[in-house]
Amino acid sequence: MKQHEEARLAANEVRLARAELKREVKSGDVALGEYLAEVVLPDWLHKMSLEELLDAVPWLRSEVIGAWLAEVPIRRGVYVGGLTYRKRRLLADRLTKWEVARRERAEARNQKRARRHAPSSGSVPRREVIA
Repeated sequence: MKQHEEARLAANEVRLARAELKREVKSGDVALGEYLAEVVLPDWLHKMSLEELLDAVPWLRSEVIGAWLAEVPIRRGVYVGGLTYRKRRLLADRLTKWEVARRERAEARNQKRARRHAPSSGSVPRREVIA
């Protein structure tokens, strides 16, 4: 019974650590590309599905994930720990480039919106209509 409880507690710790990583990736606190590029990964990450981890990245569509995995080549259901460092590095580079490009597109969109909503310097104030 004691061994069973210890195993259950250890599994729960692994689930909590994985959930925390996915939350941090979704919120943008952790860049997954940089995390995967680490030489040594935590033990609890080795048995996590790569697809489950990539699904945590916001705005990353499954078509893009499939294309990246086909280029490297990596099977969809592979565990993170089953990847060689070279394959993790290739995937991390693609992820990092995608994250940088997404940030740049978002900044350009925000600047465009700011220019569109900013008052122009030569505008004439409108007259009030008194009824």
